This record gives sequence, structure tokens and C-alpha cells, in this order.
Amino acid sequence: MRGIWLPGDFVWQDLQDEAAHFYADRLSAGVHEGVYLLRAAVPGTYTALPARVEMSHFPEVWGRTPAMQLTVLERASESSD
Repeated sequence: MRGIWLPGDFVWQDLQDEAAHFYADRLSAGVHEGVYLLRAAVPGTYTALPARVEMSHFPEVWGRTPAMQLTVLERASESSD
């Protein structure tokens, strides 16, 4: 397992090719944000699947984000004038 310790509410993240997992011991009331970077390698339209958040010991408490569409464009050609 590879991961990074984080400051603040999130104490650990595990980033994999097919998923990103964020862990917190406790969360204060309010909105929390997990952020990860994507590398644009192949042009096309892709769907970022919804994130699901749940409590480890109380799985009936959960939330989910909407799915998002993203488009990777062809790299602009550089002219050699």
C-alpha cells in the first residue's frame, strides 16, 4: 500500500490507478474536500466516477458526489516559424 500522511482532518490517503482513498480519524461539522490530480495522457472524454464517503463502523452513514465528465484535448501543435 502506498500513501501519504496529510495535515488537517484527513490523516492518510492511498492513491491507486483505479481509486483514491482518503481517511480521517474524526471530521468536524461542515464541508470537507479530498483533492487528487489526474494526468492527461490520451485525448478523449472521460467520466470521473462519483466519490462515496462512509463511516467505517457505521456504514449506514454515507454520502456521494455526482459523477463528472472531463475532456482531454489534443495538444496544440507548435509551429516552427
